Amino acid sequence: MVELELAGLSVVPKNKKERPYTSISITAWRTMKGNVDAELVLHAAAIEYDNYNQAVIVTSDGDFACLIRYLDDNNKLKKIITPTEKFSKLLKPFVKSILPLKTIKNQVNKK
Repeated sequence: MVELELAGLSVVPKNKKERPYTSISITAWRTMKGNVDAELVLHAAAIEYDNYNQAVIVTSDGDFACLIRYLDDNNKLKKIITPTEKFSKLLKPFVKSILPLKTIKNQVNKK
């Protein structure tokens, strides 16, 4: 994350919380849940909106189409980085801004 911050990007980490995974036969497993959808939208469109010039959104989820449309309409959308080459049909109007992670993986890494 330090490299991203040195490049002028702000990274907002999100703590995950554990929740029990239950099924008929398995009750001991745990899954991680982040609940970042609403928080990302709120931060990008309201709380931090005046504190940045452009946003890079990392998602392939169509749930963020409304946020992406809002940022694009207000000239605040820089790029959408998708974890894979597949992404929701709801993001197709923004295909000019979509950048699959594999195309930049040599430029972005965790040390």
